[in-house]
Amino acid sequence: MKGIILVLFMITYSIGSGQECSGPLNITLEGSPTGLPLSINPRVGHVFCNDADEGSISLEISGGTPNYTCIWSTGETNESLYNLPTGNYTVTVTDHTNCTEVSSINIIQQHPLNQELYLADYNCCGECHLRDGEITYLYQGSDYFMHVKDVKDNIDVGQIKGCLTQNPYPTSFQNYNLLERQWELFPINTFTKVRLFFTEYELLQLANESNYKEIDDRVFENLSVLHFTGGNNSSESFQNIKSYTHLSFEKFGDDDIWYVEFTPSEMQSERSGYALALGKVDRLEYAEENVALSEQDEEKKILHRLLKNPVVDEIELLALDPNAKYYGKISILNRNGIEIDSELFFDESIHHHKINVKEIPAGLFFVVVWVFDEDHQDVIKFIKLR
Repeated sequence: MKGIILVLFMITYSIGSGQECSGPLNITLEGSPTGLPLSINPRVGHVFCNDADEGSISLEISGGTPNYTCIWSTGETNESLYNLPTGNYTVTVTDHTNCTEVSSINIIQQHPLNQELYLADYNCCGECHLRDGEITYLYQGSDYFMHVKDVKDNIDVGQIKGCLTQNPYPTSFQNYNLLERQWELFPINTFTKVRLFFTEYELLQLANESNYKEIDDRVFENLSVLHFTGGNNSSESFQNIKSYTHLSFEKFGDDDIWYVEFTPSEMQSERSGYALALGKVDRLEYAEENVALSEQDEEKKILHRLLKNPVVDEIELLALDPNAKYYGKISILNRNGIEIDSELFFDESIHHHKINVKEIPAGLFFVVVWVFDEDHQDVIKFIKLR
């Protein structure tokens, strides 16, 4: 039913006898005083914690004739509902003139693989009340970064908080290099399984800094999760450290995203930080056309280096002796030692010489400077960013 408006017209009309009359005549016209049909715009908050009653629906009602009433499929009569589990909810809104509009809303469990959720870059936190046997992803906005499971033991973990942070890269700790992204999570116990998410590119950076040629079995065998507790600021300030090894690493979905899973060895009730660590190796070997090459030993003189690393569009060489002139060859190799570009130089200095690498894909590469008259090679790793 539409709204009713009472209007007054002065018209001339006739009655059954054919007599013409004039005067006021009451006529009702159907319509809405707002000029708009009754409509409902629901604002929905989905569930982030598995099986947690944290969904919400708030209605924005417009049009029709104000003084609206609501009746939900749950029996509630408020315009907003909170602390909802996953499921379908239907609401009927009636305006002052008994016009009605119906809307159906589905509260879902958020999951990175079936909703438009993204791996967080850095510096965000998420919270969840985790009950016995539940699983949750931790989010900030539409970004996720951590997965936590409370293994069934008849005890609730309760309210947990997780945060994602970024340390300046590269970060070294003792004989390890640490992944750029690091995590905090507390409190948790020994009946908790934790998954920490990171990108393949971050793992490639970590492998490169630790002198591994590529992401292979050796990398995964030597990766560990360092657990810091008791500090106030960065991971370097934590008072105690524990190492988790023999870890499970898996790719997540079709994207270049990985996760590592582990179980805490003891109750963590104080502030706890986690870092993915890779032990450094002394030498990186690779091959070009079946000829074995290696980085120079530390005692061997290096004639050239890069101005900066990683790079985006170009690499720039610096010479130990800016005035020295040589002849030789500059090669760009991929991480398998295959040459993808080269150029020659003749009786000239290559100090501040620039090489365009804009067209090569992101990843780990090498620039090799062959100085023929010195019978010398400089092999320099570099990371090409997107």
